[in-house]
Amino acid sequence: MSFNETAATKTYHEGREVVLSAPSWVAAQRALDLIRAGLTVIRSEPMPFDADEQLIAWNEEEPEVKDREAFDAQRTHGLRINSVPMACLLAARASTRREWHYAVIKYRFSVRLYGAFVVDLDPFRSRRHLQLSRFAEDHVTFAHAILAAYSAIEDLGLELRASRGTPSRINNGREWNPVVKKELEDRLSAAGVALTEPVLWTIRGSGTTVHKRRPVPVISPARWAGGLMVRDSHVALVDAIAQADWFRDKIAAHGVQRLTPSLSPYDVVNVQHVARRLIMEALGLWRRWQGASRRQPRAGRPRHSS
Repeated sequence: MSFNETAATKTYHEGREVVLSAPSWVAAQRALDLIRAGLTVIRSEPMPFDADEQLIAWNEEEPEVKDREAFDAQRTHGLRINSVPMACLLAARASTRREWHYAVIKYRFSVRLYGAFVVDLDPFRSRRHLQLSRFAEDHVTFAHAILAAYSAIEDLGLELRASRGTPSRINNGREWNPVVKKELEDRLSAAGVALTEPVLWTIRGSGTTVHKRRPVPVISPARWAGGLMVRDSHVALVDAIAQADWFRDKIAAHGVQRLTPSLSPYDVVNVQHVARRLIMEALGLWRRWQGASRRQPRAGRPRHSS
């Protein structure tokens, strides 16, 4: 499925109605699904319940895709969110390559498995930190949310590539293998990703077993960080990708791991944030989204964006 990036989608509009024109209901629904997934990427959090369900393409000549009463009840359901125009632009670009299309869908799938709302990540507005869970079902959910988010990175072709013969770390894991690091940086640069712009890594509390096992290399603390409980930091993009790869390989995949119960909601959010950043960079929308986001005044902690 691919739909054109028209003059309307090249310009960012707010307060406009979006109309889908497609040769069939299937094509229209596929486009709508991709736009809805694009909204999740843009918003970086789960969609509101009433906006995440029952969005179906419709016109007067629609075939009976479900019972008529249910169809009539749902066809008037709309989505009124300021990010829709940019989500349309993201979907238009993602639709041009199958890998991009699936990366966006996988990101949404990850966030639907588990996603934290921006307000819950804001130390100025959230009343408590997101805690470790003692329930196996949550551990499985966290692990598979990480797997889906990292799979989106793989679909972009921007994952860490190493092997037993060419490991990513040398000197007992204390430093990068320069060969692996350069190969990753070359692929990121070729995809239009800004290597010099760090990633925001959310770090809360004294540190779990996971964090003690492999601390993330920090460039600098975030400007709102302070004390033991809020240690959010800026991390180099290649280090963030490597950390996401470690979460995927050593904790989330290959059956239950010893460290799996130590996965926190923040670990999931951080891997999702890396995937989101790379999706938007690969589609050429990261700078545009940052510009639009900065034009909207917000108090307190900025959205999970840098």
